[in-house]
Amino acid sequence: MSTRLAALGDSTSCGEGVGLRVPSRLTWPARLAVAASAWDIDRVHPNAAGHGLIAQAAAVVLRESGCRVADVAPVPPPPTPGRRQEAQWLLRHGMPWLTRHLPQVVLPATAAVARSGRLCG
Repeated sequence: MSTRLAALGDSTSCGEGVGLRVPSRLTWPARLAVAASAWDIDRVHPNAAGHGLIAQAAAVVLRESGCRVADVAPVPPPPTPGRRQEAQWLLRHGMPWLTRHLPQVVLPATAAVARSGRLCG
């Protein structure tokens, strides 16, 4: 990681006194939002290809702000996981997460919605 950060420091320059324009809201690259191949099997975190799309979008914002940024090479997506891999992930990670978080998140949220009367038309 430190080698990659050092390379980024060497390939990115905004010059002295140049302020960066920070977008008021993050605009995700459209390809990342719709491409299943950009997401890890958990559908929560981007995989290497998804991180590449985020880096490309960040490079665009930096260039528009006047920074010199090296080109970001696209990362090929990994093979799409099959049903067996997805089932293994669900049993190994998804169900334990749900079991841990059901009492902490889902049940209190359901109770709050029920108290608000939004469940009954």
